[in-house]
Amino acid sequence: MIAGSTFIGQLPLYQFRVAFTDNVAVNPASISAGNVTVTAPNGTSIPVQLTAVLAHGVVQYVATYQVPAPTQVGTYTVTLQPNQINDLAGNFTPGQGLGSFIVTAAQMPVATGPAPDLTPQIVSTLPGAVVAGAKGWVRLKVANIGTAPIHAPVQISLFASPDSVLDGNATLLGQPVVNLKVPVRKSKTATLRFNYPQFLAAGAYYLLADVNSDRIVPERNFANNLAIASSTVVIAPAFVDLAASFPPHKAATFRVGGIGVASVTVANLGNVAATRSLTIDLSAISASTMPTPTGTLIAFRPNINLRPGRSQTFKIRVPLSGLSAGSYNFVADVDPANTFNESTLTNNMATDLRLFTIK
Repeated sequence: MIAGSTFIGQLPLYQFRVAFTDNVAVNPASISAGNVTVTAPNGTSIPVQLTAVLAHGVVQYVATYQVPAPTQVGTYTVTLQPNQINDLAGNFTPGQGLGSFIVTAAQMPVATGPAPDLTPQIVSTLPGAVVAGAKGWVRLKVANIGTAPIHAPVQISLFASPDSVLDGNATLLGQPVVNLKVPVRKSKTATLRFNYPQFLAAGAYYLLADVNSDRIVPERNFANNLAIASSTVVIAPAFVDLAASFPPHKAATFRVGGIGVASVTVANLGNVAATRSLTIDLSAISASTMPTPTGTLIAFRPNINLRPGRSQTFKIRVPLSGLSAGSYNFVADVDPANTFNESTLTNNMATDLRLFTIK
Protein backbone atom coordinates (compact mmCIF):
# COMPACT_ATOMS: atom_id res chain seq x y z
CA MET A 1 0.00 0.00 0.00
CA ILE A 2 1.19 3.51 -0.85
CA ALA A 3 -0.09 6.17 1.57
CA GLY A 4 1.11 9.27 3.37
CA SER A 5 0.19 11.17 6.50
CA THR A 6 -2.29 14.03 6.51
CA PHE A 7 -3.85 16.45 8.95
CA ILE A 8 -7.43 17.35 9.74
CA GLY A 9 -8.76 20.02 7.40
CA GLN A 10 -6.01 19.57 4.81
CA LEU A 11 -8.31 18.20 2.07
CA PRO A 12 -11.98 17.17 1.81
CA LEU A 13 -10.84 13.60 1.02
CA TYR A 14 -7.89 11.23 1.32
CA GLN A 15 -6.43 8.88 -1.29
CA PHE A 16 -4.18 5.82 -1.09
CA ARG A 17 -2.97 3.25 -3.61
CA VAL A 18 -2.76 -0.55 -3.48
CA ALA A 19 -0.70 -2.71 -5.87
CA PHE A 20 -2.15 -6.12 -6.80
CA THR A 21 0.46 -8.49 -8.28
CA ASP A 22 0.29 -12.03 -9.67
CA ASN A 23 2.98 -14.22 -11.24
CA VAL A 24 0.77 -14.84 -14.31
CA ALA A 25 -2.09 -12.33 -14.66
CA VAL A 26 -4.38 -10.38 -12.32
CA ASN A 27 -8.07 -10.32 -13.23
CA PRO A 28 -8.79 -6.57 -13.48
CA ALA A 29 -12.54 -7.18 -13.41
CA SER A 30 -12.21 -8.24 -9.75
CA ILE A 31 -10.88 -4.84 -8.64
CA SER A 32 -13.65 -2.77 -7.06
CA ALA A 33 -14.45 -0.43 -4.16
CA GLY A 34 -15.46 -3.43 -2.06
CA ASN A 35 -11.93 -4.88 -2.07
CA VAL A 36 -10.76 -2.91 0.96
CA THR A 37 -12.09 -1.43 4.18
CA VAL A 38 -10.75 1.56 6.11
CA THR A 39 -11.17 1.65 9.88
CA ALA A 40 -10.92 4.88 11.88
CA PRO A 41 -9.11 5.15 15.24
CA ASN A 42 -12.41 4.67 17.11
CA GLY A 43 -13.15 1.43 15.22
CA THR A 44 -15.81 2.75 12.83
CA SER A 45 -15.69 1.83 9.14
CA ILE A 46 -15.30 4.56 6.49
CA PRO A 47 -16.90 4.28 3.00
CA VAL A 48 -14.35 3.62 0.25
CA GLN A 49 -14.52 4.74 -3.40
CA LEU A 50 -12.42 3.33 -6.27
CA THR A 51 -11.20 6.16 -8.52
CA ALA A 52 -8.57 4.66 -10.85
CA VAL A 53 -6.78 1.45 -11.87
CA LEU A 54 -3.42 1.59 -13.64
CA ALA A 55 -2.13 -1.53 -15.44
CA HIS A 56 1.55 -2.48 -15.43
CA GLY A 57 1.34 -5.26 -17.99
CA VAL A 58 -1.02 -8.06 -16.90
CA VAL A 59 0.86 -9.10 -13.76
CA GLN A 60 0.29 -5.92 -11.73
CA TYR A 61 -2.53 -3.41 -11.32
CA VAL A 62 -2.34 -0.37 -9.03
CA ALA A 63 -5.72 0.74 -7.69
CA THR A 64 -6.38 4.20 -6.25
CA TYR A 65 -8.96 4.37 -3.48
CA GLN A 66 -10.51 7.43 -1.84
CA VAL A 67 -12.24 8.07 1.49
CA PRO A 68 -13.94 11.20 2.89
CA ALA A 69 -11.77 13.63 4.84
CA PRO A 70 -10.60 12.05 8.11
CA THR A 71 -12.14 13.72 11.17
CA GLN A 72 -10.27 11.90 13.93
CA VAL A 73 -6.66 12.20 15.01
CA GLY A 74 -4.84 8.85 15.07
CA THR A 75 -4.05 5.80 12.94
CA TYR A 76 -6.40 4.56 10.21
CA THR A 77 -5.99 0.93 9.11
CA VAL A 78 -6.60 -0.46 5.61
CA THR A 79 -7.63 -4.11 5.22
CA LEU A 80 -8.02 -6.28 2.13
CA GLN A 81 -11.22 -8.31 2.31
CA PRO A 82 -10.99 -12.07 1.61
CA ASN A 83 -12.08 -13.59 -1.71
CA GLN A 84 -12.11 -10.24 -3.52
CA ILE A 85 -9.11 -10.10 -5.88
CA ASN A 86 -8.40 -13.07 -8.12
CA ASP A 87 -6.14 -14.04 -11.01
CA LEU A 88 -7.29 -15.35 -14.38
CA ALA A 89 -7.03 -18.93 -13.07
CA GLY A 90 -9.67 -18.13 -10.43
CA ASN A 91 -7.35 -18.06 -7.41
CA PHE A 92 -8.48 -15.51 -4.78
CA THR A 93 -6.38 -13.53 -2.33
CA PRO A 94 -6.91 -14.06 1.40
CA GLY A 95 -7.92 -11.23 3.71
CA GLN A 96 -4.96 -9.31 5.13
CA GLY A 97 -3.88 -6.01 6.57
CA LEU A 98 -2.43 -3.70 3.94
CA GLY A 99 -1.11 -0.85 6.08
CA SER A 100 -2.16 2.37 7.72
CA PHE A 101 -1.98 6.16 7.54
CA ILE A 102 -1.72 8.72 10.32
CA VAL A 103 -3.90 11.80 10.79
CA THR A 104 -2.66 14.63 12.99
CA ALA A 105 -4.20 17.90 14.21
CA ALA A 106 -4.43 20.84 11.82
CA GLN A 107 -1.26 22.86 11.33
CA MET A 108 -2.38 25.74 9.09
CA PRO A 109 0.22 28.54 9.16
CA VAL A 110 -1.06 32.02 10.00
CA ALA A 111 0.70 35.07 8.53
CA THR A 112 1.47 37.71 11.17
CA GLY A 113 3.27 40.16 8.87
CA PRO A 114 3.53 40.86 5.13
CA ALA A 115 2.56 37.75 3.21
CA PRO A 116 1.35 36.64 -0.21
CA ASP A 117 -2.33 36.07 -0.97
CA LEU A 118 -2.86 33.63 -3.84
CA THR A 119 -6.03 33.73 -5.95
CA PRO A 120 -6.36 31.22 -8.83
CA GLN A 121 -8.44 31.32 -12.01
CA ILE A 122 -8.99 28.61 -14.63
CA VAL A 123 -8.34 30.37 -17.93
CA SER A 124 -8.46 27.52 -20.45
CA THR A 125 -11.55 26.20 -22.25
CA LEU A 126 -12.42 22.72 -21.11
CA PRO A 127 -13.76 20.01 -23.46
CA GLY A 128 -17.51 19.47 -23.46
CA ALA A 129 -17.16 15.71 -22.98
CA VAL A 130 -14.41 13.16 -22.27
CA VAL A 131 -14.05 9.43 -21.68
CA ALA A 132 -13.27 8.35 -18.12
CA GLY A 133 -9.54 7.78 -17.72
CA ALA A 134 -8.61 10.12 -20.58
CA LYS A 135 -5.72 12.55 -20.30
CA GLY A 136 -6.63 16.15 -19.54
CA TRP A 137 -4.98 19.52 -18.98
CA VAL A 138 -5.93 22.92 -17.66
CA ARG A 139 -4.28 26.35 -17.62
CA LEU A 140 -4.39 27.96 -14.21
CA LYS A 141 -3.61 31.64 -13.62
CA VAL A 142 -2.41 32.36 -10.07
CA ALA A 143 -2.37 36.01 -8.96
CA ASN A 144 -0.67 37.36 -5.85
CA ILE A 145 -2.85 40.08 -4.29
CA GLY A 146 -1.00 40.02 -0.97
CA THR A 147 1.57 42.29 0.59
CA ALA A 148 4.69 40.19 -0.08
CA PRO A 149 6.05 38.28 -3.09
CA ILE A 150 6.10 34.49 -3.20
CA HIS A 151 9.01 32.36 -4.36
CA ALA A 152 8.31 28.80 -3.26
CA PRO A 153 7.03 25.41 -4.44
CA VAL A 154 3.25 25.34 -4.06
CA GLN A 155 0.98 22.29 -4.15
CA ILE A 156 -2.12 22.58 -6.35
CA SER A 157 -4.89 20.01 -5.88
CA LEU A 158 -7.21 19.38 -8.81
CA PHE A 159 -10.68 17.90 -8.34
CA ALA A 160 -13.71 16.79 -10.34
CA SER A 161 -16.94 17.59 -8.51
CA PRO A 162 -20.65 17.15 -9.37
CA ASP A 163 -21.17 20.70 -8.06
CA SER A 164 -19.06 23.80 -7.50
CA VAL A 165 -18.39 22.97 -3.84
CA LEU A 166 -15.14 21.42 -2.63
CA ASP A 167 -16.33 18.73 -0.22
CA GLY A 168 -16.39 14.96 0.17
CA ASN A 169 -18.28 14.54 -3.12
CA ALA A 170 -15.23 15.72 -5.07
CA THR A 171 -12.68 13.32 -6.56
CA LEU A 172 -8.98 14.13 -6.50
CA LEU A 173 -7.39 14.24 -9.98
CA GLY A 174 -3.83 15.12 -9.01
CA GLN A 175 -1.59 17.24 -6.83
CA PRO A 176 1.14 18.80 -8.96
CA VAL A 177 3.69 21.07 -7.29
CA VAL A 178 4.46 24.32 -9.14
CA ASN A 179 7.39 26.59 -8.35
CA LEU A 180 5.69 29.99 -7.98
CA LYS A 181 7.73 33.15 -8.28
CA VAL A 182 5.14 35.91 -8.29
CA PRO A 183 5.69 39.52 -7.13
CA VAL A 184 2.92 41.49 -5.46
CA ARG A 185 0.10 42.38 -7.90
CA LYS A 186 1.50 40.02 -10.54
CA SER A 187 0.42 36.59 -11.77
CA LYS A 188 1.76 33.39 -13.27
CA THR A 189 -0.04 30.93 -15.56
CA ALA A 190 0.80 27.23 -15.42
CA THR A 191 -0.39 24.25 -17.45
CA LEU A 192 -1.43 21.34 -15.25
CA ARG A 193 -1.88 17.82 -16.62
CA PHE A 194 -3.97 15.03 -15.13
CA ASN A 195 -6.15 12.04 -15.93
CA TYR A 196 -9.92 12.11 -15.63
CA PRO A 197 -11.17 9.52 -13.07
CA GLN A 198 -11.94 6.06 -14.36
CA PHE A 199 -14.76 5.11 -12.03
CA LEU A 200 -16.99 8.15 -11.64
CA ALA A 201 -20.68 7.88 -12.38
CA ALA A 202 -21.52 9.27 -15.82
CA GLY A 203 -22.48 12.92 -15.66
CA ALA A 204 -21.36 16.54 -15.75
CA TYR A 205 -18.54 17.63 -13.43
CA TYR A 206 -16.89 20.90 -12.46
CA LEU A 207 -13.12 21.15 -12.40
CA LEU A 208 -11.82 22.71 -9.18
CA ALA A 209 -8.27 23.85 -8.40
CA ASP A 210 -7.15 24.47 -4.81
CA VAL A 211 -3.88 26.45 -4.67
CA ASN A 212 -1.53 25.96 -1.73
CA SER A 213 -3.82 23.06 -0.84
CA ASP A 214 -1.49 21.67 1.83
CA ARG A 215 -1.47 25.16 3.41
CA ILE A 216 2.30 25.01 3.93
CA VAL A 217 2.98 28.51 2.57
CA PRO A 218 1.67 31.21 5.00
CA GLU A 219 -0.92 33.52 3.40
CA ARG A 220 -2.98 36.49 4.45
CA ASN A 221 -6.16 34.73 3.36
CA PHE A 222 -6.91 31.08 2.52
CA ALA A 223 -10.58 31.66 1.71
CA ASN A 224 -9.85 32.69 -1.91
CA ASN A 225 -7.56 29.79 -2.88
CA LEU A 226 -10.18 27.85 -4.87
CA ALA A 227 -10.75 28.22 -8.63
CA ILE A 228 -13.91 26.83 -10.22
CA ALA A 229 -14.25 26.19 -13.95
CA SER A 230 -16.99 28.23 -15.59
CA SER A 231 -18.42 25.20 -17.42
CA THR A 232 -18.76 21.49 -16.74
CA VAL A 233 -17.20 18.48 -18.43
CA VAL A 234 -19.37 15.46 -19.18
CA ILE A 235 -17.47 12.30 -18.20
CA ALA A 236 -18.65 9.15 -19.97
CA PRO A 237 -17.72 5.71 -18.60
CA ALA A 238 -14.88 3.99 -20.43
CA PHE A 239 -15.74 0.60 -21.89
CA VAL A 240 -14.45 -2.11 -24.20
CA ASP A 241 -16.87 -3.99 -26.42
CA LEU A 242 -15.29 -6.76 -28.51
CA ALA A 243 -17.31 -8.19 -31.39
CA ALA A 244 -16.46 -11.34 -33.32
CA SER A 245 -17.15 -12.06 -36.99
CA PHE A 246 -15.89 -14.15 -39.87
CA PRO A 247 -14.82 -12.31 -43.04
CA PRO A 248 -16.13 -13.58 -46.40
CA HIS A 249 -14.04 -16.42 -47.84
CA LYS A 250 -14.21 -19.35 -50.23
CA ALA A 251 -15.36 -22.78 -49.11
CA ALA A 252 -12.50 -24.90 -47.79
CA THR A 253 -11.80 -28.60 -47.64
CA PHE A 254 -9.49 -30.21 -45.05
CA ARG A 255 -8.40 -33.78 -44.49
CA VAL A 256 -9.48 -35.93 -41.54
CA GLY A 257 -7.14 -35.43 -38.58
CA GLY A 258 -5.39 -32.57 -40.32
CA ILE A 259 -5.11 -28.83 -39.71
CA GLY A 260 -7.82 -26.40 -40.72
CA VAL A 261 -7.58 -22.63 -41.12
CA ALA A 262 -10.08 -20.08 -39.86
CA SER A 263 -9.97 -16.29 -40.14
CA VAL A 264 -11.63 -14.42 -37.26
CA THR A 265 -12.15 -10.66 -37.13
CA VAL A 266 -12.27 -8.92 -33.76
CA ALA A 267 -13.62 -5.36 -33.64
CA ASN A 268 -13.53 -2.95 -30.69
CA LEU A 269 -16.87 -1.15 -30.52
CA GLY A 270 -16.01 0.53 -27.22
CA ASN A 271 -14.61 4.00 -26.52
CA VAL A 272 -11.19 3.03 -25.13
CA ALA A 273 -8.39 0.83 -26.45
CA ALA A 274 -8.38 -2.91 -25.77
CA THR A 275 -4.78 -3.70 -24.91
CA ARG A 276 -3.88 -7.07 -23.50
CA SER A 277 -3.72 -10.77 -24.25
CA LEU A 278 -7.00 -11.94 -25.80
CA THR A 279 -8.46 -15.46 -25.86
CA ILE A 280 -10.35 -16.68 -28.94
CA ASP A 281 -11.95 -20.11 -28.48
CA LEU A 282 -12.67 -21.91 -31.75
CA SER A 283 -15.09 -24.81 -31.99
CA ALA A 284 -17.19 -26.27 -34.81
CA ILE A 285 -20.83 -27.15 -35.48
CA SER A 286 -21.65 -30.15 -37.61
CA ALA A 287 -24.15 -29.44 -40.37
CA SER A 288 -25.95 -32.67 -39.39
CA THR A 289 -26.16 -32.01 -35.62
CA MET A 290 -26.68 -28.23 -35.39
CA PRO A 291 -26.87 -26.32 -33.11
CA THR A 292 -24.69 -28.40 -30.74
CA PRO A 293 -21.03 -27.28 -31.05
CA THR A 294 -18.00 -29.47 -30.50
CA GLY A 295 -15.65 -28.82 -27.63
CA THR A 296 -12.98 -26.16 -28.04
CA LEU A 297 -10.62 -27.11 -30.84
CA ILE A 298 -8.07 -24.42 -30.00
CA ALA A 299 -7.76 -21.49 -27.59
CA PHE A 300 -5.87 -18.88 -29.59
CA ARG A 301 -4.23 -16.15 -27.46
CA PRO A 302 -2.89 -13.16 -29.42
CA ASN A 303 -1.78 -9.86 -27.88
CA ILE A 304 -3.98 -7.03 -29.15
CA ASN A 305 -3.92 -3.25 -29.15
CA LEU A 306 -7.26 -2.30 -30.66
CA ARG A 307 -8.21 1.36 -30.55
CA PRO A 308 -11.91 2.30 -30.54
CA GLY A 309 -13.55 1.62 -33.89
CA ARG A 310 -10.67 -0.54 -35.13
CA SER A 311 -10.62 -4.25 -35.98
CA GLN A 312 -8.04 -6.96 -36.59
CA THR A 313 -8.32 -10.25 -38.44
CA PHE A 314 -6.46 -13.33 -37.19
CA LYS A 315 -5.64 -16.33 -39.35
CA ILE A 316 -5.75 -19.29 -36.99
CA ARG A 317 -4.51 -22.84 -37.60
CA VAL A 318 -7.05 -25.22 -36.06
CA PRO A 319 -6.32 -28.88 -35.17
CA LEU A 320 -9.19 -31.00 -36.49
CA SER A 321 -8.42 -34.21 -34.61
CA GLY A 322 -11.59 -35.73 -33.25
CA LEU A 323 -13.76 -34.45 -36.09
CA SER A 324 -15.03 -37.08 -38.50
CA ALA A 325 -15.66 -36.58 -42.19
CA GLY A 326 -18.52 -34.21 -42.90
CA SER A 327 -19.52 -30.56 -43.22
CA TYR A 328 -19.01 -28.03 -40.41
CA ASN A 329 -19.18 -24.37 -39.49
CA PHE A 330 -16.50 -22.74 -37.33
CA VAL A 331 -17.70 -20.98 -34.16
CA ALA A 332 -15.59 -18.27 -32.48
CA ASP A 333 -15.99 -17.10 -28.90
CA VAL A 334 -13.98 -13.95 -28.15
CA ASP A 335 -12.92 -13.15 -24.57
CA PRO A 336 -14.98 -16.03 -23.10
CA ALA A 337 -13.88 -15.23 -19.51
CA ASN A 338 -14.69 -11.50 -19.96
CA THR A 339 -11.23 -10.43 -18.83
CA PHE A 340 -11.80 -7.08 -20.55
CA ASN A 341 -14.84 -6.42 -18.35
CA GLU A 342 -16.90 -5.64 -21.45
CA SER A 343 -20.05 -3.57 -21.60
CA THR A 344 -21.91 -6.36 -23.41
CA LEU A 345 -21.16 -10.00 -24.23
CA THR A 346 -23.96 -10.57 -26.76
CA ASN A 347 -21.68 -10.00 -29.74
CA ASN A 348 -18.66 -12.02 -28.56
CA MET A 349 -19.70 -15.20 -30.34
CA ALA A 350 -19.98 -15.66 -34.11
CA THR A 351 -20.68 -18.57 -36.44
CA ASP A 352 -19.03 -18.79 -39.84
CA LEU A 353 -21.81 -18.93 -42.43
CA ARG A 354 -19.53 -20.70 -44.91
CA LEU A 355 -19.28 -24.46 -44.42
CA PHE A 356 -15.95 -26.29 -44.48
CA THR A 357 -15.66 -29.93 -45.42
CA ILE A 358 -13.53 -32.68 -43.89
CA LYS A 359 -12.70 -35.62 -46.17
